[in-house]
Amino acid sequence: MSGVLHHQSLLKVFHVKAKKTGNIVRVTREVYTRDDIYCQSRSCKLCNHTNPTLINNGTLVHYLVPTCEVILKYLEIFEVNVLKNVVFCETLFEYIHDNVKHSNKMTGSIKAIIADKNNRKSILYSNEHSNRTLITPRTESETIEMRNERAILKTADWYASHLKESKIIICLLAIDEEQCKRLNELKDQSLENLKIMTLKEYLANKEYYKQDASRIDLEQLYENVTITKEHETVDDNEFGYQDYLTLDVIEPGLNSGKYYKGVLRVNQYNSRNAHIKTTMKQNNGIIEEDVSVRVLVEGSADRNRAVHGDMVVIELKPKSEWKKIGSDESRTEPVGRVVAVLERNWREYVACLEESKNNTGDYLLAIPIDSRIPKIRIKTKQKNVLENMRLIVRISDWEKKSKYPSGYYVRTLGPIGDLDTETEGLLVENQLFTSTLPFSDLALSELPPVSSGAEFKIPQAEIQKRRDIRKTHLVCSIDPIGCEDIDDALSVKKLSNGNIEVGVHIADVSYYIKYDGYLDLEARRRSTTVYLIDRRLDMIPTLLSADLCSIRQGQDRLCVSVFWEFNKEGEVVDTWYGRTILNSKYALHYEQADELLKKDIGALQQLGTLIQKKRLKDGALELNDLEAVSFKLDNAKNPVKIETKDDLLIHHTVAEWMILANAYVAKKIYDSFPVAACLRRHPYPMKDKFQQVIKVAGSRGFEIDLESGNSLSNSLDRAEDPEDKYVNLLIRSLTTRAMSEAEYFSTGTLPVDDFVHYGLALQFYTHFTSPIRRYADIVVHRLLLWAINNEPNPFSTSKLDEMSKYMNNVNRASKLAQMESSEWFKANYFREHKDTIEDAIIFNIKSNAIYIFIPTFRIKGIIYFTTKEGEFIIPETEQK
Repeated sequence: MSGVLHHQSLLKVFHVKAKKTGNIVRVTREVYTRDDIYCQSRSCKLCNHTNPTLINNGTLVHYLVPTCEVILKYLEIFEVNVLKNVVFCETLFEYIHDNVKHSNKMTGSIKAIIADKNNRKSILYSNEHSNRTLITPRTESETIEMRNERAILKTADWYASHLKESKIIICLLAIDEEQCKRLNELKDQSLENLKIMTLKEYLANKEYYKQDASRIDLEQLYENVTITKEHETVDDNEFGYQDYLTLDVIEPGLNSGKYYKGVLRVNQYNSRNAHIKTTMKQNNGIIEEDVSVRVLVEGSADRNRAVHGDMVVIELKPKSEWKKIGSDESRTEPVGRVVAVLERNWREYVACLEESKNNTGDYLLAIPIDSRIPKIRIKTKQKNVLENMRLIVRISDWEKKSKYPSGYYVRTLGPIGDLDTETEGLLVENQLFTSTLPFSDLALSELPPVSSGAEFKIPQAEIQKRRDIRKTHLVCSIDPIGCEDIDDALSVKKLSNGNIEVGVHIADVSYYIKYDGYLDLEARRRSTTVYLIDRRLDMIPTLLSADLCSIRQGQDRLCVSVFWEFNKEGEVVDTWYGRTILNSKYALHYEQADELLKKDIGALQQLGTLIQKKRLKDGALELNDLEAVSFKLDNAKNPVKIETKDDLLIHHTVAEWMILANAYVAKKIYDSFPVAACLRRHPYPMKDKFQQVIKVAGSRGFEIDLESGNSLSNSLDRAEDPEDKYVNLLIRSLTTRAMSEAEYFSTGTLPVDDFVHYGLALQFYTHFTSPIRRYADIVVHRLLLWAINNEPNPFSTSKLDEMSKYMNNVNRASKLAQMESSEWFKANYFREHKDTIEDAIIFNIKSNAIYIFIPTFRIKGIIYFTTKEGEFIIPETEQK
């Protein structure tokens, strides 16, 4: 909503509703109604709104207004990024909240559609609070569903009347012909631009909805959802799960400690085992305190239809059934069973059809590639077409008499084993598929009106606002060979007083991307550039990432810079932050820069080493990306060589200056905005995660000390075997996996003691140096500029906290996708190089398998001795 409040009134609303527990209650609500709730249409000349969402899409402009029943049954159709200009009525949200189990999941999906304004162009209209769309109170003979029909029809009527002069068609989508008939009888017959039709009719009407060959076939998806949700109950005869407890039983049980809740996590390597982490009260001998406890859930019966990621309620089993931890008889792990699911976290799953004779008739079993997800029973008549294909499927229900959940087929990705198919699959699995979509027209409209940087001229007025170092400083960038998105550069200069000035210069992306504009929202939604082995999915358009913002050699570029002045003892005596304009004299790759360290830019290395030594003395860890490899690909993108990455001195030098810039900027923005700055923390490691590291190091006579960062760092340095250089590499690699994950956070949400970045041994840290590829850095740039200009910070603690959590999730998904892309290319390489023989290190032994590390290729893997059925696997050499 926007605009000035012209008028409001207070109504008392009385209605009866059914609680989710089954009880009926009478509810009285006071509702404030307003006349400034605007239509949000760009075609409207009557409303006083800013940045309206609904657009003119094509020759036959129309907006969609779905009824409650349409959304309840076919929300999946609207979740796909195809339908646009949807007006979701407030009535719908209220009905879902009051009457639908797992309502948060459904309303969350709708809110996600509305939030994606750039692509979905959809809105929530507060019809229950608008004087323009108020309806008469519900009568005693009227059901809540009939009342809601009137409310949504009134909204559609108002939109049609309000936008009549703009020639906008309003499509009111009904669930079936019967609802169509009722709505047509009640509508304002004078409104020719109000069309009432079923969702099925709309999708089949090519005048309104034109299927794009590159998009999902929504008509087919409609049929798949219909078949799934209207099929007869699946009964596996002897198979049966327990009924879920109702909320009126669960809530008091959670309060009393009889039940516990948490997110179900299924073991990736043994899908029979799952666990939740929950909070229990325990007596430490002095007081009763809340402690985090891991509860095991074994087998499908005790999991009771819960799926990985669901928020569940469990009941603990008797202590006699708890599991022993290791060889210590006194230590046990609680065991429980699922008695209810509070929130489903189902998503789209990449799968293939099971190769089985059981796949007969219309029902087929789809096997998700994520081993933590159960097989999904789908109904389709396209078996022959879908065999040997990667599919996307969704779960729709899981009845208690069915061994498997029911779902439906969404679309086909392509043939199994195909590079583009598997790449799209890993992006879908990690919920990064939106990063593959083109940038919206609205976002692109905010770019400078040029096709390349050569056509763009920096305004003279902008140059005058900045520190101009084009002729005063030697600036160079240092990046991997072939890097296009160069977002950082360095400068070094000897001052007249004998001191050394060093500058870190970062592309001023925030100059081109205005706060809360369409391009900003698009970058925020993507949050990061996704780097896969054979492709890059940019966070911002190429015109910016590889051209206007990229610090290319010999071209004027806008930057945000940090300068330090160092005295002869290597101490910082002055610091400057601000906007600059520069011209990079050299665009070096790492190998070239490594040679120059001994010559022109040697001061960078010398000072960088001093700074690094101080951090290492304070307990910083040198872990890096110890498992990273690079691939050489042929023209068909097949891997022909795997190489480990060389660790050059210049890598450490550049990294140290970036770390210093990040640390200084972090302190600056925290000092200016102590409750709303975006920083990055790395929590202290949890000791229970280090058991494998301790065992592996102990097997070679080394001790790992976790008392402090300094002690851990020293332990890793001592874990060197002069006869086997890979021992330390393995221990450091396992240490990296055992560490807590670094994360963004809003400073107002944590005490200062929790700000620490454990791995870098810094109290204050953030990400400032990569705004081309990380949205967090754009946020930090804005905070820094507001700080140095004494401008107000528009971010609240809560808004920045929400943004930080979202960026953390996307960054985590991006890293997983990058790792999975690397694993796929490794597998593809060895498919063509089956005779490759390399040494491996065994670092864990189980009853049925060994865990190995192959240093040459930085591969960790499991070699099983038995099949899932318990049969011994005979090595191929012995079979011969």
